[in-house]
This record gives sequence, C-alpha cells and structure tokens, in this order.
Amino acid sequence: MTQPEPLPSAAATPAPAEPPSRPSLPGLPDLPDSHVDAVELSGPRFQTEPAQVYRELRQRHGPVAPVLLHGGVPAWLVLGYREVLQVTQDAALFSRDSSLWRLWSAIPEDWPLRPLIGEKQESILFTVGEVHRKRPTPSTKRCSVSIRSRCATGPSASPTR
Repeated sequence: MTQPEPLPSAAATPAPAEPPSRPSLPGLPDLPDSHVDAVELSGPRFQTEPAQVYRELRQRHGPVAPVLLHGGVPAWLVLGYREVLQVTQDAALFSRDSSLWRLWSAIPEDWPLRPLIGEKQESILFTVGEVHRKRPTPSTKRCSVSIRSRCATGPSASPTR
C-alpha cells in the first residue's frame, strides 16, 4: 500500500500577487506584521487580473486577507460569504461609522479613497444607531411607493427598453 501524498504546506502557497510598495503615505505607522506581504489593491496586477489576485488571496489567507490600499494603507479584505455576513450584520463589533477608524490622523485630505470612505459621510451606509434607524425622508417614501406600485402590477407593466 502506498502512502498518500502529503497536503501542500503553507510554504507551497502561491506568493502574494505583488509585494507592497512601501514607502507609503507620510505619517502612517509601520506596517503590522500581518501586512508585510499584503497585496496592494491599487497595484497594476490587481487592475489587470483581479480574479486571479482574489483566487491567490483566498488560497493564501482564506476568507479574510490583509491588503494595502492606495499609498500603503493597511486594511482587511473580507472574501468569504459567511464572514461578509458577520461583518455586515454585527454592528456592535463592526461599526459602519468610518469616523472611528484609527488611521484618520495619518490620512491626507487629498487621499484618493477619502471620498469613498471619508471621515464624515452623510450616507446611510456609514451611519449607526438612531441616525441609521431614523424614519425615511419624503423622497425615499416616494421612491418606495413607486417601486411597490411597479412590483404590484407585474412585469407586463414594466416599460420596455
């Protein structure tokens, strides 16, 4: 009887898509050990082969991978379905309030990602607590009524393109 082949070890795991290009934004703290080999999501390989980079991240790190945002800013990319559910449903552990991010003091005003995850977002996506639960505005009520009326009449009432 032959011995089964050993499972590949962590050393056989593919190398990260591309090494981080530190130096980073001035004022950022040193990279934590968890992010030393992290993939830069603003790198050229990610721009041209995102599916392959995601596959490599999943193989190497599993459902949550260390990544670097533009300028070498460390972050965590949640790749697994169950993990995404936990992050999006557990507001006590994973707050939507981006103003709580501890790196804001090191992020310059002209950082290209600031408009997406800015410190003072007025979007409901970034609000928590009572502000998040407050009643919808009249415009969202009108939109909701319009959507319900279209859904109630069925697909035949939908305009054709």
